[in-house]
Amino acid sequence: MALIVVTLMYAFNFPIVFKYGYLKSRFISSLIYFVLFFGTMALAGNEGAAVWLKETFPFVNGLSLLAFAWLAMIPVILILGLSIWASIAFYSRRELA
Repeated sequence: MALIVVTLMYAFNFPIVFKYGYLKSRFISSLIYFVLFFGTMALAGNEGAAVWLKETFPFVNGLSLLAFAWLAMIPVILILGLSIWASIAFYSRRELA
């Protein structure tokens, strides 16, 4: 789970840093960090999130924790790939003084 959260944090952070630069994106980066940190903590302690997940995706009920982690990595890898693509596009359009 921690690998998923860290990967998402970097996936959201990199395009912002490459578009606006490090100094301008520090506030947004720290905001992303706190939202992901406290958001996952809130979801981990919330029984309603687990019930919603089981009702929305009924095939998840029979999966082991390891299988669920691998299944959760698929959208995370897609988001990371989109992030890398956007970061490269932003960086290539940047003027390097």
